[in-house]
Amino acid sequence: IALYPRNATTSETHITLQPLNYEAFRKGLEAMGYDRDQIERLSVESGRSPTVLRRRLATVASIRAPYWSSDQAIAKQLAPFLFAGAWSALNKHDQDVLALLGSETTYTPLESQFQTLTQIDDAPVWSVAHYRGVISKLDLLFAISRSITKEEIQNFFEIARLVLSEDNPALDLPEEERWAASIRGKRRELSAALRTGIGETLVLLAVHGDALFRSHTGLHVSAEAGRVVVELLTPLTQR
Repeated sequence: IALYPRNATTSETHITLQPLNYEAFRKGLEAMGYDRDQIERLSVESGRSPTVLRRRLATVASIRAPYWSSDQAIAKQLAPFLFAGAWSALNKHDQDVLALLGSETTYTPLESQFQTLTQIDDAPVWSVAHYRGVISKLDLLFAISRSITKEEIQNFFEIARLVLSEDNPALDLPEEERWAASIRGKRRELSAALRTGIGETLVLLAVHGDALFRSHTGLHVSAEAGRVVVELLTPLTQR
């Protein structure tokens, strides 16, 4: 069985493991001897992610808190990659978005930092051909949340507006011809990997943002995420 990160872009999966629903999470922890209050707390602390839960329950320090999560410099380097999720390193427009997320003038230093991060123990990132990404966005979000600033979150929301508002040129074609949109050059400038990654981060911030960031940033993150969605869909048109 070949295992890939959920956001891998170079493979077609036969089985996709979706996040656990509460019922499955509860039954699993009840079988392990946890009571209702403990299960509720672990559900919030882990986002019901088995990867994050493993860290929460671990007694081995290196598993509970990998050194990259407590190293402030490395955690800061990981932040823009967390927000992006996955992207194409050859797509100029993807590069520009990553540079904005990392507050850099160009993508070059970010690519150098990323390749260094792939070499660390228990690396939270992956690199396949010209695609890059994080292995578990939820794991990374919970691990480095204390290193992420109010300004970085607000910057992400602005970039999410930009990325997710990009029009789809394929809609210029008659419906029966849209299957050939890429052949005819009718495709978005940003990669589908980055667009999906930004969308997923927006959802994760809406669900877990207040618990992770409210205390040290003062931001009502879920409300900010909701505001982005409303702005993107107003006015609501078929296009």
